[in-house]
Amino acid sequence: MTDREHENRAYENRPAPDDGLRGKKPMRIFSPQEEFTSSLELPEGARSVKLKDSYGYRVDYHPNVVYANRDGMDLHLQIMIPGGEEPVPQKPWPLLVFVQGSAWRKQNLYDHLPEQVRMCQRGYALAVVEYRPSETAPFPAQAQDAKTAVRFMRSHAADYHIDPDRIAIWGDSSGGHTALIV
Repeated sequence: MTDREHENRAYENRPAPDDGLRGKKPMRIFSPQEEFTSSLELPEGARSVKLKDSYGYRVDYHPNVVYANRDGMDLHLQIMIPGGEEPVPQKPWPLLVFVQGSAWRKQNLYDHLPEQVRMCQRGYALAVVEYRPSETAPFPAQAQDAKTAVRFMRSHAADYHIDPDRIAIWGDSSGGHTALIV
C-alpha cells in the first residue's frame, strides 16, 4: 500500500467529530406559523398612507448593447431611456454618455446604475460605455472606444429617441480622464 492510499484509508476511517448534539432533540426556535394570526388591521396609532412614485419617467433599460468589436472583444453599452408607459415627447431626449472609471482595467459597468436611473427618470437618456482595458489595448484605445460609442449613439439616435445634437460625456476616475480626451 502506498503512502497516499494509507492516508486516504486513515481519512475515511477517522472518528466523526463530536458536535455535542448526538442524542439531543433539536431546539425549537420559532413557533409554527399557525400560532401567528393574519390580520389586515393596523395597530393602534398607525395609519395607512398611499404613496405614488412621482419622481419622473419610467426607464427602459437596454443591457449589453454591442457597439463595436475590437480585437475579437465585443464592447457594450448599458443604455437607459426615459419612457415606459408615458407618451413619447415630440422632442428627443438629451443623451448623457458615462465612462465608468476602473484605473483603465476591466470596468464594472453596473457600479453606478442605481444613481444613474434617477437622471434617466428626469428626462435624460443615458449610455454607459465599456472600453478595452489597458492590459488588452494601451492608450489611446480607451478614448477611441469612447468616441466610437458616441458615434454609435449618434447613428442610432432615432432608435433610442435621442437628440444627436445634445450629447454630453462624463465619467469618474479613469473614465473622467477618458471623457476629457473625447
